Amino acid sequence: MNFLKNHPFAVDAHFESSIVLTFAIPKEQLQNMIPECLELDIYQDKWAFIAVAMVQTKKLRPKGFPKFMGNDFFLIGYRIFVRYTNNAGKRLRGLFIIKSETDNKKMEFFGNIFTHYNYTTTDISILSKENLTEIKSVKSDFQLVLEQKKGEINLPDGSPFANWQDARKYAGPLPFTFTYNKNDQSVLIIEGVREDWNPVPIKVKTHHFSFIDSLKLTNVILANAFEIKNIPYTWKKRQVRKMEIKRKPYQGVLNIIRFNWHFYAVAGVVIFTLIFFKEILPQQLQYVILAAIIMTILNIIISLSVSFYIYDVSDLYKLKWFPDTNKKQVLTINAGFDETSDLIINKFPLTELTICDFYNSKKHTEVSIERARKAYPPAAKTMQVVTDSLPFPDNSFDYSFTILAAHEIRNENERVQFFKELSRVTKITGYIYVTEHLRDLNNFMAYSIGFFHFHSKPTWLRTFEKANLSVYKDIKVTPFVTTFILSQNENSL
Repeated sequence: MNFLKNHPFAVDAHFESSIVLTFAIPKEQLQNMIPECLELDIYQDKWAFIAVAMVQTKKLRPKGFPKFMGNDFFLIGYRIFVRYTNNAGKRLRGLFIIKSETDNKKMEFFGNIFTHYNYTTTDISILSKENLTEIKSVKSDFQLVLEQKKGEINLPDGSPFANWQDARKYAGPLPFTFTYNKNDQSVLIIEGVREDWNPVPIKVKTHHFSFIDSLKLTNVILANAFEIKNIPYTWKKRQVRKMEIKRKPYQGVLNIIRFNWHFYAVAGVVIFTLIFFKEILPQQLQYVILAAIIMTILNIIISLSVSFYIYDVSDLYKLKWFPDTNKKQVLTINAGFDETSDLIINKFPLTELTICDFYNSKKHTEVSIERARKAYPPAAKTMQVVTDSLPFPDNSFDYSFTILAAHEIRNENERVQFFKELSRVTKITGYIYVTEHLRDLNNFMAYSIGFFHFHSKPTWLRTFEKANLSVYKDIKVTPFVTTFILSQNENSL
């Protein structure tokens, strides 16, 4: 029944009155209140905003139903101004719901069946006397007093906006409302359609909202206040966007165990065999065997702990070390297992990404890669390539990436030719990013003899030199992973 909560049909209503107060808050304080798929709608690179909307709604009903079947109610909603970049790269402005209240039990019941807004009911009273209007709730502990004033109304004291024209850009409701589903990592998008939208500035005499206080925010400033009246309003049927926002917890270390379970099975058999036979061996050999057992267990624990740090905790897959590839032609080349292409598109949705894979089952016979490809099949648009002849014209890409892949090219001559091809297809002003473990002390301490599967730094430098590439910069993504940034000349990032 959860699908019913995803706005399964369009809805019509009439706003008799919509009063919206927008509060400016330093952006750092709201960042953790929204999901990663959304970004704050920032003003002057400093301010983020919470809107408090108080809406007298009439005849709310499924689209096409007669008006007499509609529901009348008062709504107070708290929303954060956000932006969302869709799959087409278009940035949508909208609101992220953080609290919804109504004075109508029927609205609470049906609203919680057909939306994710988590309505609660409260008491709301509206009192008008002379030139003042008071909207308040005892249960929710809020009070708003508006002063009916003729002539020009000034912006609230301390407002970050220079004028009402700028302030009107942050007068909700906005065209879209976003809800994030943690369970299936999807974004629910509801588009609102309105007519004759003309927000009128209003004078706020006093205000107090206990819910805003409960957020423990500092430097909260009333930035603007508007009212609109007698507006027909329609919410379209929902759009759902599935997206992999971030890697699952323990995904990296669990994949290592999953794809290399044979190694851990053999290690387990050896350990239990040594334990079984230890007691029947001479005393001196027992100490040797005990030491071997302890060293083997420690080696497994250390290697998995380091792998957890690298693949699940560090910034490696958060791509904080990545350049901004939006509106750039980008090539990424893998060796049978692609863990980064989706992350690149999620982080930089305007990237024009080409995905290639040089995996060859005859050359690359590791069973772990075969298991990885079965668990994570290549994307449908992945191109199968060979290392010595990439099927692209010269100077095709702004950036080329090979992430934890190029070490699978074991033959040095083939590896040199591969980087010559990368150099050819990358623009003269572009860069090649090579991310790898190195055969160094850090990786020896982490993986013991397993570090022989990696190439040493001198080996990589020799390869780059033979391919006529220079190292513009190398960065340590973690103490165990190095990224070489290669150029064909003295470019600067």
